[in-house]
Amino acid sequence: MCNTKLVRSLDALGGSMRHKWTSDVAGFSRGGHRTAGVFTPPKVTQTVVQGEGPIHGHLQAGPDGKLIMLLDDFYYGLDPGSGVLKTPVDKAVPFRCNLCDRKMKNNLRMMAHMKQHVESEEQSRETDAHNNCQHCFRVFSSPFTLQCHVEGVHSQIESSRKCKICEWEYESEPVLLQHMKNSHKPGEMPYICQVCDFRSSFYQHIICHFNEVHSNTTYLLCPYCLKVFKTSSKYQLHYIRHQKKSVLHCDKCRLQFLFVKDRIDHRMHHNTHQKPQQLEGLKPGTKVSYVCFVLLTVIHLAASCLIML
Repeated sequence: MCNTKLVRSLDALGGSMRHKWTSDVAGFSRGGHRTAGVFTPPKVTQTVVQGEGPIHGHLQAGPDGKLIMLLDDFYYGLDPGSGVLKTPVDKAVPFRCNLCDRKMKNNLRMMAHMKQHVESEEQSRETDAHNNCQHCFRVFSSPFTLQCHVEGVHSQIESSRKCKICEWEYESEPVLLQHMKNSHKPGEMPYICQVCDFRSSFYQHIICHFNEVHSNTTYLLCPYCLKVFKTSSKYQLHYIRHQKKSVLHCDKCRLQFLFVKDRIDHRMHHNTHQKPQQLEGLKPGTKVSYVCFVLLTVIHLAASCLIML
């Protein structure tokens, strides 16, 4: 009864604040074009479809039989893995910086120290240092486009038009939904810890995981491509190359690579890693309507109710 009333109240809010899109669970078409900070979408067509199948978790059915699922539940996920390390852990030793000859107590301090070197060098430059995003390391055409990017993607106030996988903000919710349909898969988790099985749809999850689980080890994590090193000298050389070498950006997430092979290997992870639990039991080819909510208080309350049911 509560579910029915809730769905009816959501429908009453109108298409201007909620956009339904049809997604075929079996696969999605690709389209659109994006350059740094700019996205030109393919044609957008709104559709509402009938779906059949059992109701699981956040998958809701209205009185008209439509199946509704939140975009976050459909595309994003986290897999903690088995916790088994891919390589044995060696005893941690102090790290020496080849640039300034300082010694670091542990791996996290060494990683932070390398970041400080890069930031100091950027501040001393007179060229495009002010166009570099300190969060995702992308380079923008002007300080203004950088500011727009930071406010839309890296602000504490999360935008409803942000793709959390590739960390771009789009001009509207319909364009975001079209981007998700064209570029991403359900349960896509391209960010992976190379030390263990942990993986996520969100880059920041890997950083937090590494800092919490793999601190005080010999492992050193590259923040640009998430490659892991066990030798300080190789790590520092790799880190510096990211500043000087023309990098290869992944067109589906924020990672950037030094070599073509590494980018090709990474692209294999831009598929469904773990099918969303809410879709378990649905017949192959079943169509599901998923929704995106505008950042309005009343909508957020409704979205929270759907998640808690």
